[in-house]
Order: sequence, then C-alpha cells, then structure tokens
Amino acid sequence: MEEGLWERIDLEINALEASGDDRFRGPDWYQVSDCEQEVFGLLPEMMARVVTVYEIYAAIADIDHNDFHGTDLCVEARQAYPWIEPRRIDIESFQRFASLFDISNRQAHAFLFKHAFWEIRQGIAGFKDEAKDKASLKHKAKPQYAYPASADFDGEIPF
Repeated sequence: MEEGLWERIDLEINALEASGDDRFRGPDWYQVSDCEQEVFGLLPEMMARVVTVYEIYAAIADIDHNDFHGTDLCVEARQAYPWIEPRRIDIESFQRFASLFDISNRQAHAFLFKHAFWEIRQGIAGFKDEAKDKASLKHKAKPQYAYPASADFDGEIPF
C-alpha cells in the first residue's frame, strides 16, 4: 500500500514542480508571500511537496473532498494510518505523516499555521469571541498603558 501512496504523491509532486516555483508565490493557501516566507520560513520551492502531502492528509482525514478523497488508495491509507483521526487536523499526526515524505516537523508545523492564518484572513475560520461582521468589531478593553506622545519618550515598555 505505502508504495502505491508514495508513487501517487511523487507523481503529484513532480507535476506541481514542473509548473515552476512561481505558482507557489502569492497570497493563496497553497502559496507563500514574501511576508510568509519570512515569518514561517516556507519557500516556494518546497510548497509542491508540502501542499501535495497536506491535500492527501486532509483527504485521509475526511476534511478535504479532493481528487484523492474516495479513491481506493485513500481507503487503504485510512487503514494503514489509523492515527490520522477522521475530521480532525492534528499537528502531531500531520508532522508524522509529512515526515514519511521528507518534510521536516518544522515545515509541517509552519504550513499548518500558515494555512490556519490564511483561513482566518479569508473569513473561513474565526474565533468565538469575534463578531461575524468585522465592521462591528469594537475593542472592549482600553490599553492598560498609554504611551506618551512627548519627544522624551524613550520607547521602553512601562512594565
């Protein structure tokens, strides 16, 4: 089974890599912006592998109903990797799965956080204490410390 899965992933990776790194530069979930490269340490040239492995992981976890989801190979993968819990993205299980395909734990972790922040920016995910309508968000608490506007402010945090 694993050989078939690895072959499928390698085919997907090769097809994506052939499209060039520019495909993976930008603001979308499968791309990295200059800022994300700096913050998360993800580079466009590693994204073909990371994105392909993530999509397959998400299909195995029954999160993403992509081309891999529902295939015989996906069903086999669910049996081969029972530690991938249905309908749950878990950092440790994704790191474990990604490591099978030469993706470091740091890269896997960084990608999940990059993806999570992308979902928040798109309004796909949010926080329970935030209003759905971003225009209606109001800061409930005032800052505890007010920084003086005077020229003699030394920039030190007052605590």
